Amino acid sequence: MEIFWIDRLAEQVNEKFPEGVIHLSCGLSIRGPQHIGRIRGELCLPSAIKRILEEKFGRKAIHYIVLYDMDGLKEKGAKNGFPNDPEKQKKYVGVSLFNVEDPFGCHENWMEHFWADFGDYLDEFGFEVKIVKTSEFYRMEETKQLIKDLLSKREKVVEIVNRYRKRNPWPLDHIPINPICQHCLSINDTKAVAVDLENYTVKYVCNKCGKSGETSLENAKLNWRLEWPALWKVLHIEFEPYGRDHAAAGGSRETCGIFSKEIFGYEPPLGEWYEWVSLKVHGKNLGEMTASGFIGITPKEWLEIATPEILRYLFISTRPHTSITIDLDNISFYYNDYDKAERIYFGVEEESNERERRNIMRSYELAQVKGVRERIPPQVPFDFACVVAQITRIDEGDVEPALEILRRTSHLPSDATEEEVEYVIRRLKNAMNWVKKYAPEQYKIEIKEEVEETVLSQLSPSQKEALRRMGDFLKKERAENEIWDFINEVCEELGVEKKEFFKACYLVLLGKPYGPRLVSIIKSLGEEKISKLFSSV
Repeated sequence: MEIFWIDRLAEQVNEKFPEGVIHLSCGLSIRGPQHIGRIRGELCLPSAIKRILEEKFGRKAIHYIVLYDMDGLKEKGAKNGFPNDPEKQKKYVGVSLFNVEDPFGCHENWMEHFWADFGDYLDEFGFEVKIVKTSEFYRMEETKQLIKDLLSKREKVVEIVNRYRKRNPWPLDHIPINPICQHCLSINDTKAVAVDLENYTVKYVCNKCGKSGETSLENAKLNWRLEWPALWKVLHIEFEPYGRDHAAAGGSRETCGIFSKEIFGYEPPLGEWYEWVSLKVHGKNLGEMTASGFIGITPKEWLEIATPEILRYLFISTRPHTSITIDLDNISFYYNDYDKAERIYFGVEEESNERERRNIMRSYELAQVKGVRERIPPQVPFDFACVVAQITRIDEGDVEPALEILRRTSHLPSDATEEEVEYVIRRLKNAMNWVKKYAPEQYKIEIKEEVEETVLSQLSPSQKEALRRMGDFLKKERAENEIWDFINEVCEELGVEKKEFFKACYLVLLGKPYGPRLVSIIKSLGEEKISKLFSSV
């Protein structure tokens, strides 16, 4: 039997490192808003492996998240962060992120601001992580000793690194560390010219401001191809995923693995590469989410329109080498996919393909933040939730009218627990938020109290007759399949095309020729009200 892909990775980690605590890691450079694409490989994958190691193998595991706050701000990020202030753009390009001011003035610095809408929501997504900032990493005693050892043999380090820098080799006297300029705070534009390992200081010149100076090596960072394996060694990392950009043969992951062994004497961790996540909004594909490009939505924004479990399920059920495009116009796709997995897991729906069934069930298990519930929670189809939320104006605070509709339509059982009721309310509120922020026009509704004269003038005699018959049919409560059967019958009998029938229904109900699923509107408002409107034409 084929093992689920994340279980396979966890088994490999357990087998290779059979003793002691397992250390998993991921890393983020906070050069702009931290988008949900970061969650895929950096958080979801190591978090799931950590859970399996603990639950299946009884291992203790730590999941580090490294925040590269010593990294310099890129020009693209500066332009997006200070769009109308070229002076600040110039001032902060190349400056370490923790030394860049918050463009919005509400946090201590740039990094803290753009980390907030990501880091403050990790618990809600079920990620138990230990945060390490690189500004703190370079002050650790183990890091200091590592840097002393590296700089004391820098000619050998340069020789090893130059094997992979054929086009632009370092000179033999190169010092592979960048200090923070004590005048302009740039870290990208400085060049170390001398080190005093006894006093742990470095002298430098700055190409940005033209000044020179001396500072502690605590205020300097290694070249990133040395920094990555240095982090592995100091934090004792055994597993770390990495993005597609690092995965090519001869690429950074491979060369950093070589540097780890030859320079630091540390066996590189196991890993798995993953594809990027793209974003589509309002019919436009914005491309791959990027922090410095300010493309993406944050975890905070995702939680306004959907639950953590839905995003976790998407990332866990999709193999890591497959690219993902999140289409916010069609958020119902992700809801429906998750709900189907839930029905399969609880045996409410069958999946004939055994391999697919096992993968779906395992993905659903690992997607849960607080473990699998004892019974399947009430399922309110997302399209239906959008209709109910708008009809009852749930955003105005009173949830009872919406719950009453769901009880009437059997979407909320009479014995629902308090937790299950809250689960349903959250879906309704998520749906309302989505309608306001992202929904195509067809999902937005405002029910008419009576048929407008302008609408009547647009309807043909056969459309009016079909609506009157529908009104008569809906004088009592009907099942969804009965409604669909009647629509097919009346359209065939009167020679009305279905699209023209639906157009007539939407014109009468909404005042526009399109809208969400018709049966959702009927069941939300109730057959009696729809019957009166249709009969009045």
